[in-house]
Amino acid sequence: MKLKRKLLVAFFSLIIIPLGIFTIISNERVSNAIESLVKYSSIHSFEQAEAFLSYKIKKMYDVSNVITTDKKTVEILSKSLYATDLIDQFINQLDLSMYLTSFQNDDEIFKVNLYVNDSCFYANENKNIYGFAKLETSNWYNSFIKNRKNVLWIISSEDEGVSANINNIEPAIIKKVSLIRSIINPNDYSKIIGLLKIDILESNIRDILNKASPTKNSFTYITNSKNEIISSSYENLKPEWIFDYNSFDNKVKNSEAFSSIYKINSQKILLTCKHIQYTDWIILSVVPYNDILAVSTNIKFQMVFLFLALGTISYFIAYLISKSITKRIHFLIEKMKKIKDGDFNIKIEAMGKDEIGELMCNFNDMAEKISYLIKEQYRIGQEAKNSELMALQSQINPHFLYNTMDLISWIAINNNVPEIASIVKSLSKFYKLSLNKGANIVPIRDEIEHVKLYVDLQNRRFNNNITLQIEAEEEIYNYTIPKIILQPIVENSIMHGIFKRKDKKGIIKLTGRLQNGCIV
Repeated sequence: MKLKRKLLVAFFSLIIIPLGIFTIISNERVSNAIESLVKYSSIHSFEQAEAFLSYKIKKMYDVSNVITTDKKTVEILSKSLYATDLIDQFINQLDLSMYLTSFQNDDEIFKVNLYVNDSCFYANENKNIYGFAKLETSNWYNSFIKNRKNVLWIISSEDEGVSANINNIEPAIIKKVSLIRSIINPNDYSKIIGLLKIDILESNIRDILNKASPTKNSFTYITNSKNEIISSSYENLKPEWIFDYNSFDNKVKNSEAFSSIYKINSQKILLTCKHIQYTDWIILSVVPYNDILAVSTNIKFQMVFLFLALGTISYFIAYLISKSITKRIHFLIEKMKKIKDGDFNIKIEAMGKDEIGELMCNFNDMAEKISYLIKEQYRIGQEAKNSELMALQSQINPHFLYNTMDLISWIAINNNVPEIASIVKSLSKFYKLSLNKGANIVPIRDEIEHVKLYVDLQNRRFNNNITLQIEAEEEIYNYTIPKIILQPIVENSIMHGIFKRKDKKGIIKLTGRLQNGCIV
């Protein structure tokens, strides 16, 4: 693995692995914390809604207590059954009407109605006072009178036939929650002298229930002992979402909120319920667990997205850092390769002031020193070679050598030994060409002649077993080359080629020509 990749993996691992571990642990803890928080928020919202609702119910109940136990009201209703004085009854009507109206408040109590015996003078007042005949068509009236219930809670969608337009709202579309209480004759407890009906708008209750729904798909509703829906924050409740009153009646008798997790059609929900005092109602809040988890899931997605974003950014930063480091190292390696190939005229500019920058500065010094040392070594080698050659040449005095060989030749002729004279003459020419008055550069003609003399001397030793063929163009003869270039090659050909054969015979062919501006 290259250094760039190693650095990239190291940087990326040091960032991603801790960040990944942190994200996983944080996700788990945040999810649990959010889940607990949403649960707490759901229950808290439910308790607040229940408290507001209980306040309204208690307000209605307290008002009903005040009116049904009011001495003047009870006295008026008791006397009205037997009174004949119309003026007194008219005054009583005004007193009752003003008294009942004083309790009406759109935010708290929408309407207070009093139902009296139809024989009363003011039984058809039709504003706050009505006759019993108005209730005979009601579903609850006969049962209430027959069973002599003290308190009854009902829900109605019209104002029991009243045609008055209240607050510019048609009575037929007003949905109300009502408290019904009977007023007993103090002189005869077996007789009911009046019915009190206190109304609040169902929309006010629904507004409270809406505030008890903390998530998008959660809802809150109120049901009574007959499993009738009194009010709901969601209009189209499915039957499977309506819980049986009796299954929770015992669990909420202590007036404390009951909360538990249920499954409906494989869907997990958080159910909270509580009994509402003075009524046979239970308020229930249903929060789908998916909604509770949705918040934490959203946080998880955000954290994963943040992890991926940070991972991408960290990878990019790690890539830039590793590239910045390895780019200079790679540049330095390329320059080193050039030095390896023999190019010492290299100087690089230091990039940065860190260790790599310092290495680049030292590289320049190293290249200069290596170049100097190689040149110095070459110069010393040349001088040593020249010194050795000069020492050798000084040991051999050419004039002395030539005169001696010339003397040997004359003696051989005088003694009638022409063969020795010929050998000495060839050897004399050979050394004369070899020394060439100390010149290092000689014409190709002399070099070829030098080879011929060498082969001639060898043939004198080995019975003319060597055949030398010269096929060199005349036009190259005047060009110059370093001396004694061809002779060592010819010598190797003889020693390691021809003399290695069984018959010790062979041909040496020497060719020379001009080819594309070069001598071959």
